[in-house]
Amino acid sequence: MANFVGGLISGIDSQLIIDKMVSLESRPIALIQQRKSALKVQVSAFGDLLSRLSTFGNTTHSMARDGVRSVKVASTNSAFTATATTGASPGNYSIAVQSLATVARTTSATFADADAKVRAGRLDLEVQGQSFGVDIAEGATLADVAAAIAASGAPVSATVIFDGRRAHLSISNRDSGHPIDAAPDSALVIRQTLTGSTGAALFGDDPDDPTANVEVRASAQNARFTLDDLAIERTSNRIDDLLPGVRLELKAQSSAPETLSLQDDRDGTRSRVQAFVDAYNAIASMVRRQTYATELAAGPLSGDSVARNLEMDLQGLLSMLIPGGGLKTLSEAGIALGRDGLLSVDGAAMDEALARDPSALDRLFRGENGLDSAIQALVKRYTNSKDGLLVDRKSGLEATIKRMDEDVEAKQAHIEKFREGLMRRFTALEETLSKLGNTKNYLDALEKAREKK
Repeated sequence: MANFVGGLISGIDSQLIIDKMVSLESRPIALIQQRKSALKVQVSAFGDLLSRLSTFGNTTHSMARDGVRSVKVASTNSAFTATATTGASPGNYSIAVQSLATVARTTSATFADADAKVRAGRLDLEVQGQSFGVDIAEGATLADVAAAIAASGAPVSATVIFDGRRAHLSISNRDSGHPIDAAPDSALVIRQTLTGSTGAALFGDDPDDPTANVEVRASAQNARFTLDDLAIERTSNRIDDLLPGVRLELKAQSSAPETLSLQDDRDGTRSRVQAFVDAYNAIASMVRRQTYATELAAGPLSGDSVARNLEMDLQGLLSMLIPGGGLKTLSEAGIALGRDGLLSVDGAAMDEALARDPSALDRLFRGENGLDSAIQALVKRYTNSKDGLLVDRKSGLEATIKRMDEDVEAKQAHIEKFREGLMRRFTALEETLSKLGNTKNYLDALEKAREKK
């Protein structure tokens, strides 16, 4: 009945009547859609709360794990550079560099160019105590050998170098140094076995025995230095395991011992605390925006018990007392709560607290009874994927929306049938009126015929 046209006989605008009756029948769908839109806003609000609360938990946990206290390198050094990272502590150290770590490197015999033929055979490479094999096929070129070495998985670089007149293959370890307590020339050992009869040997021919094995040893050097007169050896110039939280990069031999100075970084500490404050304020301000209620307006989560409880739980963290010595509350650490319910950093108060005890902030956040443990418990209670309060609330709303969609779909099917029924009735009315009109015309014609007789 897509081409339904009513009122041809009756003169009634049946299409208008049908549309109005369908509109009245569709009012429940409009109400459901309106309610669904409101629920979608709530779902979005709960999603935002979940995201910001998780960020708050991650920020706090990272700060507690890595430490609130920040340390910086206060010295300028020429023989090395130093970077203070997580776990560094203030202190002064005397460092003298005797030698830098170098890589083992060797060069093949010379060839005309990269396409010159290399005698077939095998190379057995021993790199830092690990063994790798490379087969050289008959007819292979110098470039082919470089590619085969690269494909072997050996931790070396193989490059064809052309000096303008001749080419040779340069082989070098990727990592510097040699195994400690091993000979320097054990860093890279290449044993050549020749099987072919054409082309030049990679590491030269023995005129007395062209098929003789050749062993090439390339030496590397380890880094050697002293730390407060303690002799230290490492295979790399980058050293991460000497001082906790300190990365050293050796640059040159020392002409004289240099002092590495590590000091407390108050600006860095304040920056870490500010990250915590910003993360708290982000979730606290969002909860407030979502739950506000006035005579004129209200937030999407106004009156929601889960959101209200979250707001109270967050505020409870700020008055939490930490057992043990030192700082017991955030306010004692210079983290102040404003009238708007948001946190701010009082730099002077924090500097005073850190001057009394530089590690006090770490103890405030760390430990079984520290602030981070309480925050992680709160975050888990609300965001746990199985039974978190925010997760359950959001999932419940999403399930309600799904049921609404199913209800709307059913109602739309009913309304379509309702429309089709109305169209059939009005079509039947028009057909009946048409038949009655035809009957009347027939009777009128009979009457006129009788009158003529």
